[in-house]
Amino acid sequence: MRAIILENKIIGNSSLLKTRRDKYYKMRFSCDNFSVASPGQFVMIRVNNSYDPFLRRPMSIYRIPHHPTLKKGGRGGFEILYQVVGKGTNIMSELKKGDEIDVLGPLGRGFWIPEKIERAIIVAGGIGVAPMVALTEEIRCTMQDARCKITVFIGGKTKNDILCKENFKKIGAKVHIATEDGSMGKKGTSVDLFKTFITDSQSSIFNRQSSIIFACGPQRMLKAVADIARDKNMDCQVSLDKRMACGTGACLGCVVKVRSLEFGVRNSNPQSAIRNPQSYKCVCTDGPVFDAEEINL
Repeated sequence: MRAIILENKIIGNSSLLKTRRDKYYKMRFSCDNFSVASPGQFVMIRVNNSYDPFLRRPMSIYRIPHHPTLKKGGRGGFEILYQVVGKGTNIMSELKKGDEIDVLGPLGRGFWIPEKIERAIIVAGGIGVAPMVALTEEIRCTMQDARCKITVFIGGKTKNDILCKENFKKIGAKVHIATEDGSMGKKGTSVDLFKTFITDSQSSIFNRQSSIIFACGPQRMLKAVADIARDKNMDCQVSLDKRMACGTGACLGCVVKVRSLEFGVRNSNPQSAIRNPQSYKCVCTDGPVFDAEEINL
């Protein structure tokens, strides 16, 4: 489907960088036929009309259509965040307001929010913060009485990699920041902050039935968060970042191994499952969001 670019601008402290590479951008679209998306879903973007680059770029949805601020002139819309890291994202950074772009989506399985939660803990690293904005807005929208406490841990290499902190503060979330060089917040990582928070806080607030962890970032970070969640007997959902060619499960290029046959969806024949005890899922269709206990990180 065709989407019209309404805005494409540099965000955060990355505007201070001298070169375009590594800068972060926010791109906002207007699109009549965009379906209602769930937090954690993504889109596949064709960055130009040529065959170079050939593959679409997967991008997490940063904000989603059913929030009032995105409804402009009766048209649906959505926003993404991206970092300039290669040829495709460099081309995206040069697009202007009014340009048309081809978008496939929304795709994948997003986060699912339990009906009754008293605390949501968000752990994000770098550009992994993008889908968490839509998630926290959805939590606050769903639970308008604000009984659900939201605690956010954001991490990055430097202050240039810290994004969206004001978005979280606007919905009443408590935000904790860490940078590896100590240029903003505590020196360390978002996992360090999260681990300290879990250790120092009263154990009563981490009841499995009333609290949940959501994480998005590098795989090593996700594994660390999942290990802590398992140790504390807490529910944890993780959003994986994998290279994708199609976004629809056809190419099988983004598979992830699941922990047991209980979670396998590919082996519907029990005899086949016995012969092949390892099961896999596609990140693009079965994810990108998974229960942390479901997959091997």
